[in-house]
Amino acid sequence: MEVCHLRDMPQAQGQVRTEGSMIYGPGLSRPRDGNIGLDPKVPISSLRLEGSIPSAELFRAFMSEYLPTEINQERPAVDGVTSLSWLESLSRNSKRGPLLNMALEALSLSFIGRKRGKAELEDREMRTLARLARVSTAEHSQVVDILGAATVLAIYQLYNCERGRFDSWIVHAQAAWKLLEEQGPEARIDRSLLCRIRTCALYDACGRRESTFLARPEWRRRVSKGRPFEHLLDIMLDVPCIQELSDKIVCGNYGSSQRQHLKGKFIDRFLETEARLQQCYTDFLSKQEACPFPNYPIAMTDIHLLQGSPDLISLFQRAINFPGRNTAQFLLLSWTGFVIIYSEMSTVMRQTNFSLAREDALLPDGSYGVSRTWFVNECNFVFQQWEHSPRTCPDFEKAAGVFANRICESVALCDKGTHGLAMRQPLLPALWVATQFFKDRSLPRYRWCQIVLESFAQKGMNYASEMAWNSYNGYCEASNILNKNLSMLKEGSLSPMEM
Repeated sequence: MEVCHLRDMPQAQGQVRTEGSMIYGPGLSRPRDGNIGLDPKVPISSLRLEGSIPSAELFRAFMSEYLPTEINQERPAVDGVTSLSWLESLSRNSKRGPLLNMALEALSLSFIGRKRGKAELEDREMRTLARLARVSTAEHSQVVDILGAATVLAIYQLYNCERGRFDSWIVHAQAAWKLLEEQGPEARIDRSLLCRIRTCALYDACGRRESTFLARPEWRRRVSKGRPFEHLLDIMLDVPCIQELSDKIVCGNYGSSQRQHLKGKFIDRFLETEARLQQCYTDFLSKQEACPFPNYPIAMTDIHLLQGSPDLISLFQRAINFPGRNTAQFLLLSWTGFVIIYSEMSTVMRQTNFSLAREDALLPDGSYGVSRTWFVNECNFVFQQWEHSPRTCPDFEKAAGVFANRICESVALCDKGTHGLAMRQPLLPALWVATQFFKDRSLPRYRWCQIVLESFAQKGMNYASEMAWNSYNGYCEASNILNKNLSMLKEGSLSPMEM
């Protein structure tokens, strides 16, 4: 794929399209106000809709709802780059390329136009998209500009996905990480943008259940282990490899010796990833003065996502309240990792009938010297939850279920406006993983997850509806169809408009 031509980007409805060196994007237009510094503090309610609204004012209004300033600032230990940092940094940075500016304007217009019910804003959004379609990427050699635009388009599709287009987010996420891969690990890319792309690539790899290039040693060198979220993200990049090995063991047509070799490789990778994830998780918790995920009895005002399903309200009677967005992102990603690796281990155990001796587990090094009761209890759960040896399939099922339940308990308060609309983004993949876990284990909890995802869609995050009804198989199928169409496009046997 030529970085500055984007010829490899698929061309499904509502996605970036390419024909030659032209982009066919989901509605982005060139803003008039080029390099204007933004301050995301002006609410949409104060936005005057008379006349032509400058792009800077649109983006500022969007950010006031998308990522509002938190009332309680978090401790420095949990500050730093996360998957939500990049858009926040854009509000302070006036030096943005034309493609990224167009993408940001379309995103802002799509949100504000629908929220305010202003048809003229939606019309402007469509004109913006058409204008982007006429922009040649060959005129813009800044790879960061193209990467940024693709990343914003992925966010755009979360809100503007059409019914039945599960591939709409996938195409932009894959376009971004494929462009990044072309640049190589030494490419000079803003750390917050790199974090955003790595996060999207991780979610995509987990959906495809295939390892990602970002897990290679040369890419890991760019990770700062002093930043909690980036360090966790680095560990999580091994999780798709565990999924891939699990599929080979359970579904692959291998002889007994090959299967035994794969099982040994799977166990080794599992134990290493489990130990690193446990250590990173408890390291993070040890720096917190108070429990970062306190839970409270859920109030009637917090069950708005389950209206019409009173039989499901009692499934999760407590709600977790995070102290801030950074903490929420870290914990949700950690719990997602635990759910995946423990559920994959239980699946392999169920299929191959083996157990894991306690002495094989990699336990933490030393003691944290922290005596806070909540921390000691959590460490005992994370490291010593196995009350007997060897560890068996029910042990791993139980552990995965605990973390999946926590993800669900996070939804009610995390979805409230105090964290901004952006908090639904780390919630979406975490809740989707919990949905896949409950699918064959608890029908009521599976229905609960689906209804909540549908509620997200009714609130404007359309892609959540696609996630509610698609499994890992659906994700893989959508990804494979995109890649097949892309190959046909490159061979000339498929026109862009047929995709």
